[in-house]
Amino acid sequence: MSFIRLRRKNAAIACAAGACIAGIPLAATAAYMGVSLGGCRTELAQVKAEAETAERAQGYILKHDLQESHVIMEEDLVRISIVGEEGSIYEALSEDQVIGKRCSLSMKKGAVISSAVLYEGEEILPDLRLQDFTHISLPEGLEKDDYVDIRIVFPDGEDYIVAGHKKVLGTVAKAAEAEGSGAEAGSGTESVSLCVSEEEILRLASAYVDTVLYTDAELYAIKYVEEFQKPAKTNYPVNPQVFGLMGWDPNMGEKIYFEGEEKRRETLNGNIAGYLNGSLGSVLRSVENPETDVSLNGNGADASGEYAVKEDKGPEEIEFFE
Repeated sequence: MSFIRLRRKNAAIACAAGACIAGIPLAATAAYMGVSLGGCRTELAQVKAEAETAERAQGYILKHDLQESHVIMEEDLVRISIVGEEGSIYEALSEDQVIGKRCSLSMKKGAVISSAVLYEGEEILPDLRLQDFTHISLPEGLEKDDYVDIRIVFPDGEDYIVAGHKKVLGTVAKAAEAEGSGAEAGSGTESVSLCVSEEEILRLASAYVDTVLYTDAELYAIKYVEEFQKPAKTNYPVNPQVFGLMGWDPNMGEKIYFEGEEKRRETLNGNIAGYLNGSLGSVLRSVENPETDVSLNGNGADASGEYAVKEDKGPEEIEFFE
C-alpha cells in the first residue's frame, strides 16, 4: 500500500511540475498581451484626444447640380471636415474662397469643389474671344489688370464709348524706332490684349473704319482710376453696314442696341460732313483772301480724294464722299 501511495504521490508531483512548466510561458504570454493591450488602448485614447482637439480643415461638395458660370451660394454647398489623409481627396477651402465664385464647368451633385473649377469675375459667355489690338492709342503706364474704356473721338470733337470697362489682359511694349534716336526700347505700349464679345468686335471694327475714313478721328483707351468704378455704357453708333450685320450675325449672344442707334449714326455722319465741309470752305475763303491765315491742320481736306469741288461753284456745293 505504501508503494502505491508513493507512486501516486510521485505522479501528482510530476503532474504539478509539468503544469508549472507549461503554465509559465502561458502566463508570460498572457502578461505580455495584457501589457500590449493596455499600451494600445492608451495610444488609441491619445490619438482620439488629439483628433478631437486638432483644428479641422473644411471643404465643400455640391448639394445639387450646377451649370457652368453659376454663381455659387451657401445653399449650393455641403460643408465637410477634412482630417489627415482626406486632404489628398478634398481640397481645404475657406468660405471666402468658394462663396460668390463662378463654376468654370457644369458639375453634378456630390462633386468635390476645388479651386481649379472656380473663377472670379464676369460670366464667361460663349462669344467671348481674346484679341490683340494695335490700332488703339494707349495711355502711358498701362499695365496688365488695368481697366479701360475704348473710345473714339471725331474731328468735330464728338467722343463716343465703343467698349466700356475692359480688363487689360496683356500689353506689348514698343521697341525703339531707330538706333541713336534716343528712344528706349519698351517706352510706351504698342498693342493691348482684351477679352471682347462678338458685338464689341463689330463695334471696334466699325470704329476703326471711321478712323480710316475721317482724318484726325482717333480710337483710344482711357484708364479707370479704380477697378470698382461703375462701368461706362456704350454709346457709339456703328455704321449702317455693321448695324445690318449685327442684326443677323449668328455668333452674337444677346443683341444690345441703344435706342435710336441708326438715327444717331445719321446725325453723326451729317455732323462730320458739315464740319469738314465748313473747314474746307474756310480754306477756300482764305485762298481768295490771302490776308486770312486759316488752315485745316490735317482735318482731312487734302489731296486724298475725300473731298471734291465742282468747277465754277461755291463752297456750299462741295461734295463729301463717304
